[in-house]
Amino acid sequence: MLHELLLSLVGKTGQVIIPGNQCFQIDPSIDFLSDAEKELLNKICILGYHYSQIEKFLQQSSQSAFDIEYQYMPHDISEKKSIYNKAFCYGLEGLMEEYRERILDLERIFLKERRVFTFGSLSVKLSDYFIMFHEINLLIEEISSNQLRGGQIVDLLQVRSLSGHTVLQEMYKKILKYQHKVLFHQIYVWITNGALSDDSNEFFIISQENEERLDDWDSGFSLRLSMLPQTIISIQLAESILFIGKAQKVLNANNKALRKIPSQSFKVFQGFSSNDLTDTLLFQNTIENLRFEISQKLMELILKEGDLMNHLKNLKDFYFLEKGEFYQVFIEEIKNIIKLPPTSTVEDEINGIAYQNTALRLSWDNSQLLKDVKFKIPNNHENVWKNLTVDYNLKWPLNLFLSRQTMEIYSRIFRFLFPIRIIQTELHQVWLHLIKRKSSQTDSFNSKLLNLRNKIALFVDNLWSYFLFDVFEAEWKRLEETISQAKDFDEMRKVHNRYLNLIMSQTFLSSSTITKQINLIVDCCQRYVDLVQKSDILVINDEFKTNCIKINEDYEHTVAEMIQTLQILNTNLSLPFISQLLLKLDFNNQYTS
Repeated sequence: MLHELLLSLVGKTGQVIIPGNQCFQIDPSIDFLSDAEKELLNKICILGYHYSQIEKFLQQSSQSAFDIEYQYMPHDISEKKSIYNKAFCYGLEGLMEEYRERILDLERIFLKERRVFTFGSLSVKLSDYFIMFHEINLLIEEISSNQLRGGQIVDLLQVRSLSGHTVLQEMYKKILKYQHKVLFHQIYVWITNGALSDDSNEFFIISQENEERLDDWDSGFSLRLSMLPQTIISIQLAESILFIGKAQKVLNANNKALRKIPSQSFKVFQGFSSNDLTDTLLFQNTIENLRFEISQKLMELILKEGDLMNHLKNLKDFYFLEKGEFYQVFIEEIKNIIKLPPTSTVEDEINGIAYQNTALRLSWDNSQLLKDVKFKIPNNHENVWKNLTVDYNLKWPLNLFLSRQTMEIYSRIFRFLFPIRIIQTELHQVWLHLIKRKSSQTDSFNSKLLNLRNKIALFVDNLWSYFLFDVFEAEWKRLEETISQAKDFDEMRKVHNRYLNLIMSQTFLSSSTITKQINLIVDCCQRYVDLVQKSDILVINDEFKTNCIKINEDYEHTVAEMIQTLQILNTNLSLPFISQLLLKLDFNNQYTS
């Protein structure tokens, strides 16, 4: 009877102990056992059933390595051969081996010493496994039903290990040992080589769009929070690990590997093992110190070798149109191009003719700047002057600091400002056009046209003055001061991002209402310029006068709406830059009154 029972405990049923409904049980037809003995034996046999289910899971997990699907594991896990599930199985296999050794020991003792084992004593000797096997089957069910992978499995094991039961604590310690080995190996390879060791697609750092870009800091790799084991690694620590690996990758690609740079923290990390993951404070401090050291090296690289401040000034001059003399001449050169429907060669005409002529007229001798700055028109845009943008050539290592998203913000600011700068120039030209009129019969209406022109030109000039001096120059001075005080690469990027965010806010590009109203005012100005330039001033007819009146009404209405919107924002937010713009646009309280 004991051999029959011991065999059932390793998943082998026979004539006395038979499979039941989700259990092993004593054959009900057996009559040489009392009801109390049957009840006790059935409780012991449950352990054998749990063991058989765990063995079945392990067997089918092994088969999944050869792409064979099975009931316990979801399709996508078996298809990608989860390395964390494999580590989980290694941990279980170790526990199962200990359990089998325990059963063999019991059998040896019985055969050698011929002791009489009671069913109760056997139950006591295996009491720890009743607890463990029940817990393991719950784990298997949760991992399978919730399709857990990667850090999700680690988190589940870590959370459930926080038990007051010493047996379960020891069990989870043995299982987690293998999880930690996999996790640490992935982190180690990423930090030391900037490479992903993640064939099963389970690491918390992921390569974006299947491309590992080295020309853009914000592209290529990102955190995958769904796979981050936050019971071990916080989001902040994961971001530091991501930063170190990205830096390692770009430095390796440019023969500036971290291993060639003296770093005490890097030496400490190289001496780590998977056991150090459990020493959270030591691991975290080492990673943070390593991140800071690398960040300082990157900052030094970008400031000196990348000549950052000079390039940022170029971006300010070209994207924010602060290079006034250049754009005055450039707009004159492209004025005929932007009036015509775009063709496939319009971009070449702007860069090859207008841009080069501008440089010649200004006697530019900076050939490198001519190569770095080009003008670009996005595809499928009919209105050239509203969609023209600057294309600045970013070279390594500057492209680590200025991402594609950052450059898109610069382009967005340029696209917003350029039509305003063009209309400002055209309004000045219209003034010259109007004062040359000498016909006595049109003097009266000509004066009205001049008054309208002066009114809208004053608004545009004041708006431009606000952008140029109160926003761009003021924020540039702050940027120079704060970047000089930055301690590392991350802080320097945050300073620059804050600079752009403040400009976006103060130019109201973050407010769709104000932006729309400014664009409508620019449209009114353009309608006025087109009307004056295309009409014969000697023939003032009713249609001409009606159009002028309509332009004036639309302009007044839109400006009044914009002033009202600014006043509401100023009342609610009390931001100094809104008050400054109101002072410039409504200095005599004309619209307020």
